[in-house]
Amino acid sequence: MITKVAVFSVLSFLFLPIASFADVGFRNSSEKLNIADIPNGSIVVLSKETSTTPGFVHERYAYVDRSCIGGVQFVDRYGTPIDPKNPSMLASERAQCEDSRYRHLEDGGD
Repeated sequence: MITKVAVFSVLSFLFLPIASFADVGFRNSSEKLNIADIPNGSIVVLSKETSTTPGFVHERYAYVDRSCIGGVQFVDRYGTPIDPKNPSMLASERAQCEDSRYRHLEDGGD
């Protein structure tokens, strides 16, 4: 039993830095993103990389809206390129922000 706990502790210690480095792209982008200068309800594409599948891309974008927790929601997406001005895309992101906000409030958030 002690051996299992020791192995689990060592593996957790080794993989923790890997998990923290996985979010570096968003962290660097969010430091450059000034949400005060971006209109409410907007999508800002942070990065776009081509994929090995024709017609598909890997995009990272931020949806900026006051209904989001912290005023911004970061999205990491694989698929067809998005249109940041598409009304249905904006409505979907707004609904996800509001849902996330309500779940946060139900869990005792501020």
